[in-house]
Amino acid sequence: MSRRPQKRSAGSGRSHKTDGSWVALAFLAIAVYLPSLGGEFLWDDNSSVTESEIIRDAGGWWKAWIAPPRSHPDYFPLTTTSFWVQWRLFGDHPMGYRLVSVLLHASSVVLLWRLLRELALPGAWLAAAWMAIHPVNVESVAWIAEQKNLLCLVFALPAFQSFVRWHRTGAPGDYRLALACHAAALASKASVVALPLVFTAYLFWRGTRPGKREVLALAPFLACSLAFGLLVIHFQHQRAVGAWEIAMPSWPGRIGGAAMAFWFYLGKALWPFSLATIYPRWPLDPPQAGQILLALATAGGLAPLWIAPGGRNWLRGLAFGLTTYALLLAPALGLIKMSFMRHSLVADHFQHLALPALLATAVATGAGAATRWPRLRARPQAANAGLAIVGVILATLSWQRAALHGSHEALWQDALAKNPGSAQPYQMLGTIAALRGDTAAAETQFRRAIALGSPEASTNLGITLCNAGRFEDALPLLRRGAESGISPGQSYTQWARALTELDRTGEALGVLEAGANRYPENILLNSAAGASFVMALQPAKALEFLERCERLASNDPQTKLYLAQALEALGRDREAAEKRAAASHRP
Repeated sequence: MSRRPQKRSAGSGRSHKTDGSWVALAFLAIAVYLPSLGGEFLWDDNSSVTESEIIRDAGGWWKAWIAPPRSHPDYFPLTTTSFWVQWRLFGDHPMGYRLVSVLLHASSVVLLWRLLRELALPGAWLAAAWMAIHPVNVESVAWIAEQKNLLCLVFALPAFQSFVRWHRTGAPGDYRLALACHAAALASKASVVALPLVFTAYLFWRGTRPGKREVLALAPFLACSLAFGLLVIHFQHQRAVGAWEIAMPSWPGRIGGAAMAFWFYLGKALWPFSLATIYPRWPLDPPQAGQILLALATAGGLAPLWIAPGGRNWLRGLAFGLTTYALLLAPALGLIKMSFMRHSLVADHFQHLALPALLATAVATGAGAATRWPRLRARPQAANAGLAIVGVILATLSWQRAALHGSHEALWQDALAKNPGSAQPYQMLGTIAALRGDTAAAETQFRRAIALGSPEASTNLGITLCNAGRFEDALPLLRRGAESGISPGQSYTQWARALTELDRTGEALGVLEAGANRYPENILLNSAAGASFVMALQPAKALEFLERCERLASNDPQTKLYLAQALEALGRDREAAEKRAAASHRP
């Protein structure tokens, strides 16, 4: 972009002294998460990292960018690459991943401080400190699978700062850095798609009407956001949502729900008590008149702030901060279908990217009020004491919630206490009980989840009963799980296992064949079908499923060994020898 130097103004940035400010911020960001560092894997941490096909694959780092397997539910290639590296460093030990998350959080806090200084906002250090210790962030920092939020923010903040510098100086290097960081943020988590709109709001805040120069500058950012946004919507709808039945309300209902979600997030940010892993849902269809009025009032409330008369620049600053907060929240307000919506319409980790804008706005507005009203200026000790009390409360809440996120069972007991009408806490507590061998407790929890409409719980209870030798009792549950289409690999293979244990081998083969044909891209199901037909001395039938598996996972040695057995049974010895050799020489 062409260089167009500008006169330095209030927002022209400040030099960053080498002092202890950033050290203090990093210390705060790390200290409140110490109780979580020795914690367990939570919820989908195992499926996202340690048990993920693409993470364990030697070539998974590049497949994450160009050809994610069907088992990979979303598209965040930079995060996946990061997990690919971490798994080779930490394996199945959660502490390493948790430490990386905390260090990423500390880095983003320091980067936020630098950005707010660049914008010349009062109270920059305080806003960054509150970001460091705010309890709403615990879900993103202490839940390994949500590391994508942290990585995204680490790139989004310097993207914004570099854009601000480019706008002031016209330096091409700043522009290129802003664009590169924006692309990296999108590759970490695409919910940052609204960042170019934040840049536009910044221009208006600084009194710049976007002309040809600014429009041309913003175009590549918008193109990147559009490309990643469409990719993620495709992955969400085709993979993450999958067979889950997520009923979306009408558009009036969605708009009303978005307004309610906005105020919910604002409320939790300003009053972060009674945080929950899964929040109760609110009805959206048919939409209530109050919801529509709330949406109209929310959308129209910012306009008067933007058109504030001269001398009221603090109102424009308030408008910019709230607009930025709303834009960064927009992808998570329920307007488009997301897989998490099967559990709840809102979640704490959805506002991690937007929270810095709100905190900076609150602190800057308060600091501005103190300069305008002498009575506030006259009592600095009282103001400092009040700020210290707020800080202690935030840090204490974060410490407690971080400790809760160290225990999988404690987390779900807390979720159950706060939302007993959700099936997911029962489902997860049932899984925990099953893993420790407590079949009776697991059955109780799974049946409660089934009563609340969880098809996944049917499969899991069926598996639990199979492991306890209750195969007859497991059959209807596994059949129901298979019919739902949720986790078909597990439901069909365990259904076939129960039939086999009951000496109904022919029916078991029929179940595997039907499941593999219904889900031709499910590796577990097709591998089980192929292996079972090999053992049933039906090599021609086995070949059909095993060749599918080889196409889906070309380097899997077990698939090649089963293929070798099927080919030998068909008298194709040379091909069988090639498969055995390939299996034994896998890199």
